[in-house]
Amino acid sequence: MTLLSRLNRNIREHNWFAVCVEFVIVVIGVAVGFQLTQGYDQARLEARETSYLTGMATDFSIYQSLLICRIETEGEIARGLDHVITAMGGTELSAEEQARAHYALTLAHAVQPGLPLEGNLQALVLGDLVETIRDDTLRGRILQAQSTASVNVAAVEQINAMIIGAARFDAYLERARTADSGEFYTVIGFDDAAMADAPGVRDLLMNLANYHRAIAGTVESQLSAVTGVLNQLDVLGARDPGASGPSCLYGAPPTRDID
Repeated sequence: MTLLSRLNRNIREHNWFAVCVEFVIVVIGVAVGFQLTQGYDQARLEARETSYLTGMATDFSIYQSLLICRIETEGEIARGLDHVITAMGGTELSAEEQARAHYALTLAHAVQPGLPLEGNLQALVLGDLVETIRDDTLRGRILQAQSTASVNVAAVEQINAMIIGAARFDAYLERARTADSGEFYTVIGFDDAAMADAPGVRDLLMNLANYHRAIAGTVESQLSAVTGVLNQLDVLGARDPGASGPSCLYGAPPTRDID
C-alpha cells in the first residue's frame, strides 16, 4: 500500500497520530527532493560558470596580447612618420631613426580593423551572463569590456576610412622584398627632398601620424577594460596570475627600444 493510500485510510479511520506521522514523512520527502534538485541545478550552474571562466581567461589573454601589440605598432608608426617629416626639413636621421621611418612608411597605409570581443564573452553577453557569472565585479567588467570594444571598433573604422582616403606617396619610396618579409615589400628608402617639394605631402604625413596616435589611444582604453577582466579572473582563481604574460603575437616592432 502506498503512503498516500495509508494516509487516506488513516484519515477515514480518524487515526490522527498516524496521519501526523505520515504527513511529516511526506513533507520531509518533498523537502529532501527539493534540496536534491536545487543542489543538482547549482552544481550544473557552477560547472557551466567554471567552463566559461576558463575559456574567457584564455580568450582575454589573447586579446590582451593583440591589443598590446597593436598599441606598440601604432605608436611606432606615428613616431616614424615624425622622423620622416624631420628628414624633409633637412635634418639627417640616425640609423635607428631611419629604421623607424622605413617601418612607419611601410605600414602607414596598412589598415587593421578594430578588435571585437567574441568567443566565450559573446556567448555570455548574448545569453545567460547574469545567471552564469555570479561575481558582481566580474559581470560589470565583462560588460565594460564589451561596451569599450564596440566603441573601439567603430572609432578605428572611422580612422581607417581617413587613412584609406589619404593620397598615397609611393612615388617617393624605395621598396624591396627582404628575406624576412616574404611576399611583402618593405620600404628601404625614401626621397625626403622630393617629398618636401611635393605639395600636400607634409600635411598628409602629419595627418597620418595623428591618425595612428588616435588609434593607439583608442586601443589603450580597450586594453584597460580587457586587463580589468583578467585581473578579476585572477582574483577568482580562474587562471594562474601571470601564467601567460602579454606578448606581441606577431613579433615586436623592430624599433621598439629606440628612443
